[in-house]
Amino acid sequence: SIPIPFSQLTPVFRAKRQPQAPPLDCTRICSLQLMLSKFEYDQALNPHFTPGPFCLEIHTVAAYR
Repeated sequence: SIPIPFSQLTPVFRAKRQPQAPPLDCTRICSLQLMLSKFEYDQALNPHFTPGPFCLEIHTVAAYR
């Protein structure tokens, strides 16, 4: 299990932080996207990224309080 505390997420758009973004309203979440990117915040390259096939098995996604 990997809990994701939404209050600690950083708003990002196209690998750029969005410090002016409003706080996340958890009552309006209707989808979730997982992404492996060659970029980290502010378009810095991700030192752990390796091009090629990638697989991530997810058994369950569930909300928690």
